[in-house]
Amino acid sequence: MSTYEILNLVIMTTSAVFLGVTLIYLSKQIKLSIVAHSDTHDWNRRIETQKVLNVIKEIDTNKLNEKFKNLNRKEPIPLEEFLRHLRKINHYKLISINF
Repeated sequence: MSTYEILNLVIMTTSAVFLGVTLIYLSKQIKLSIVAHSDTHDWNRRIETQKVLNVIKEIDTNKLNEKFKNLNRKEPIPLEEFLRHLRKINHYKLISINF
């Protein structure tokens, strides 16, 4: 082999090794980015949930009790009443699906 061929082979081998190391480093960086993005998304979701919960805490439950009647009721709901409300919900569900 001539000197030119040896140098060409060394340069190609060095380039291949450098490319392999770079690809491994890139894959690790992408994995770290995915983990960081996932953590940030989870954190933002929790913060937004806290904001909504703070707003919900400020709602006056007396107005809700007046509107929906017996919202804070402690005794069991009679089966007939439960089934009546369930039919209403199913009816509205069918309307929304067919809409």
